[in-house]
Amino acid sequence: MRPTARVRQNPVLRTTAKLCRQYLKWFGNSSYKFERNGERWLLATLRSEPIRTVLDVGANDGRWSQMAAELFPAATIYALEIVPDTAAVLRSRVGQHDRIKSYNLGLAAHTGTLPVRYYQPASRHATYIDFPRSWTGEWIDCPVMRGDEFLAQEAIREIDFLKLDVEGAEAEALRGARRILVEHRPIVVCELHGDAARRQVLELLEGYRVDDLETPTRIVALKPC
Repeated sequence: MRPTARVRQNPVLRTTAKLCRQYLKWFGNSSYKFERNGERWLLATLRSEPIRTVLDVGANDGRWSQMAAELFPAATIYALEIVPDTAAVLRSRVGQHDRIKSYNLGLAAHTGTLPVRYYQPASRHATYIDFPRSWTGEWIDCPVMRGDEFLAQEAIREIDFLKLDVEGAEAEALRGARRILVEHRPIVVCELHGDAARRQVLELLEGYRVDDLETPTRIVALKPC
């Protein structure tokens, strides 16, 4: 242990290790900036598609919804954010936009509440999966609804594009959205966390053509021709 401790205290090796971590982050395209991680490029590429209704699940502060409204000028965006404090930020950002509707709500396999671990300085990483984090946060009960029930409640007749960024609850959300997947066949953009989550999501997206969005954590599921 002593040689290892001495190595870690060496300033040259510490700097080298930091650069290696940065390189791996770059190589894996682990960026939340839409201009860098391919999400803006994807939406711009799909502008010619007849996309009229977008479901943004895990909307966070609303920046993705704003981008979708910009690039899909005929679309109505339903922005869902599960954490109440973050949903308030979402409302303040998009509240005046006539094509973005915001909700303090998450999607799940049931309707009711879901315990979510939340830490305000890292609000985009709120999750119901107990990921190892450098912060502890607090567990809060947040409102959830089955996606199929949400469509019925809001009288939404079609979903053309479904974006899921829900920090490990992607499969949970898809299980409550079977009618959306089977009947509406939307384009799906999904963030994943680990191989097990990927397998679960791919099983639920059976019949879709699935591509990676130049990163191990994001996939694009295109509806069949």
